[in-house]
Amino acid sequence: MNTKLRNVKLKVYSFIINYKSVVILLIVIYTIALFPLFRANFNYRDDAGRVLWAYDDWKNFGRVTTNTLAHILHVDQYLRDISPLTQIIALLIMVTASLMLLKIVREDKKITVWDAVCAIPLGLFPYFMCCFSYKYDSPYMALSVLFSVLPLMVRRRGKIYYFVAFICSLLMCTTYQASAGIFPMLVVFTAFLDWKNGKDFKRTLYYCLFSAIAFIAAMLIFFVIVPKGNSGYVTEKVSFNQLSIKHIIENYLIYIKTFKSDFRIKWFAVIAVISAIFVIRNTMITNRKKICTFFMSVFVYVLTFAFSLGAYPFLDEPFLMPRGMYGICTFITLICLGATQTGKIEKYSVIGKTAAQICVVVLSWMCIVFSCTYGNALAAQKNYDDFRIREVAEELADFQVFEENEPVTIQIIGNVGYAAGIKNIPGDGILLRLVPPPFGGDNYWSYMKLLSYYGLPEMEYSDELSNEEYTTWDILHENCYHVIYSKDESVIVELK
Repeated sequence: MNTKLRNVKLKVYSFIINYKSVVILLIVIYTIALFPLFRANFNYRDDAGRVLWAYDDWKNFGRVTTNTLAHILHVDQYLRDISPLTQIIALLIMVTASLMLLKIVREDKKITVWDAVCAIPLGLFPYFMCCFSYKYDSPYMALSVLFSVLPLMVRRRGKIYYFVAFICSLLMCTTYQASAGIFPMLVVFTAFLDWKNGKDFKRTLYYCLFSAIAFIAAMLIFFVIVPKGNSGYVTEKVSFNQLSIKHIIENYLIYIKTFKSDFRIKWFAVIAVISAIFVIRNTMITNRKKICTFFMSVFVYVLTFAFSLGAYPFLDEPFLMPRGMYGICTFITLICLGATQTGKIEKYSVIGKTAAQICVVVLSWMCIVFSCTYGNALAAQKNYDDFRIREVAEELADFQVFEENEPVTIQIIGNVGYAAGIKNIPGDGILLRLVPPPFGGDNYWSYMKLLSYYGLPEMEYSDELSNEEYTTWDILHENCYHVIYSKDESVIVELK
């Protein structure tokens, strides 16, 4: 065992030394792209509650590995806010996963700086930015990606690979289930590379079949054995009564429409060119018949995209949060790597590779620019929300009922809208989907900040006060930002 560990250490050390330029490039790019996000110090959605009460609660979602690792990382069951350390750890995990993915796809070929650029969308494509935003969850979201990639590092090691695939798939499910499609994607993609390069078809088929068995066995154990306390969570919303081919196709169409509405045409134009080059270059660089390889390339492209959404299309309702769609990041990364692969030295092959490299650079640069824009957008929204919340808090502090030490019931109607620097940005809908809803009644975590962060006397939130004719209540305060209505021990804040 000590000898094996020593060999692993030597291989890791050798890889870092041989490819230090690739390692440094990825770390530098990730750091620059995520610095605005770290600087924003934004409590993303349920971060607001975790910062207040330092709870874990991931076991309710079946994430028992996340729960355990969080206690180890925070050195306590009381989970203090240690950001940006958690997000930096997530950054390093994603860089590691990117390096592993490059090694898996390129195998014995030299990994170049161009390959590193291809791997940038894995963690910096907009969907995964949602994961980096979570102060508490981000390391385990990134770790689920790493667990999905790790088995492929030993896929040439025979039976040990299938055991590792089973264990890692189970670990992925118990960290964050949105990564469920990544391992199947990698199996399909590497099997295609083997077949295209002339490897034995039966052995490739055996590899796919037993990889699927290991993965499905892990998924079944997760769903049947691992306890999940929150029955309303997305992983629980599976109904065999509604499960049909028509229902699944409808869900896929919803995902495609969502993907289409999230991005401007320039994103799709670049991805479309890379996709076309992927099919063309794989058709040209093959040891099989070109017509067979062409159709196989198209089939693999479609199947890989289908796997990128994991098990979510099989749910009663599709899970459309960006953090549930980051399998698309892996899909795009694989297509970039497939389009820029090294092949025969032919005139058209070189032209195709150069065109692919240019498009990959453009796509990666777009990801970096978006990441910086997004981090700054969170900072702008935080400042604006805090300003509007303080305005309300200062007025509520003068409410005379508080002097009677009685609990006050409060409801917030409307919201403050997005900060000027965000709502005036034209284009990508994904930006507004990533930035949480502004301070207001639809954002549970935002009014938690009002009730808990400013030292106001005891207040209880209710969403039923507006059922009354509250406009006839006494007006406690009115200005250009809000109107505060009061009646007995009840308050309604109507935001403008």
